[in-house]
Amino acid sequence: MSRFFTFILLTCALLHAEEPRTFTAADGRTLKATIVSKTDTHVTIRRAEDGQDFLMPLEKLSAADQAFVRAWGVPVAAPADGTADKFPYKAIQLEAQDGLKVEADFYDVGDKSKPIILYCHRALSSRGEYRVIASRLAKMGFNGLALDQRSGKEFDGVPNETAARAIEAIRKAQGTAPRLLLYDAARPDIEAGLDWIKAQGFTGPLIFWGSSYSSSFAILLAAERPEIKAVVAFAPGEWLMKDKGSVTAAAQKLTQPIIVIHPENEKAMGQPVYDAIASPQKQLIMHAGILHGSNELLRGVKRDETWKAVLDFLQPWTPKP
Repeated sequence: MSRFFTFILLTCALLHAEEPRTFTAADGRTLKATIVSKTDTHVTIRRAEDGQDFLMPLEKLSAADQAFVRAWGVPVAAPADGTADKFPYKAIQLEAQDGLKVEADFYDVGDKSKPIILYCHRALSSRGEYRVIASRLAKMGFNGLALDQRSGKEFDGVPNETAARAIEAIRKAQGTAPRLLLYDAARPDIEAGLDWIKAQGFTGPLIFWGSSYSSSFAILLAAERPEIKAVVAFAPGEWLMKDKGSVTAAAQKLTQPIIVIHPENEKAMGQPVYDAIASPQKQLIMHAGILHGSNELLRGVKRDETWKAVLDFLQPWTPKP
């Protein structure tokens, strides 16, 4: 049996839906749920506990939740700095250690001595999460590699090719397949990205950019791999299912500079991980209205402020014009 199928047999039965959000009513009551649909005045949310749907007036939610709902499903905004035209990328394939082909977009600025950012997406997403973000940073001189991890689906019409490939392989092997794979399953794909960067001879600083569950991998792998020189972590937490506590434990060993951007309503998930980070060069951006994951830079109501914080953090590695 191939390494890929051995790995898949261990994980194919594990599903994971989009992370529920803890919604807070104006009177302080909370409900963990995901959004189903919305109008200008109401939102339909699905309770995580039992799948029951509720129609709620927006005015009954906290200010942060109202901002989140209004931003949900909003098209990506053009960057304020005029970099709406996307930087050309190259579609490439990597190979994970278990043999799975990993889809990626490579943003090549033509100089391997310049910094390179490894971009990893959030749940139910794809490399499309970074088409705007990586373009903007490529125009500033940052090489970029945006992965499709096998735990994902699509983002703004860009399908996750790695996830589709993994699920199809399971279907062929077993006759049936899960709709999604567990977050934990994505580690070989991320390691393939790191290994590809090394094999290609990049000598510039390597920055790991994670979104939601992949930001947990950013912390785990940065603690293990000294070639990672800095971390951008959008909404890290103990998202991994198989080894709860592993992210906080890794944070205690992390010494690289790191910026953490976290929604305030997810403080219970993010604050313990941030507090555990050993690096003296750590920064936390957490306030009401921040969206979960890198989507904050695309649709967040305060995205310009968040962009400024991220660019300020990246300034030590930003190539000079």
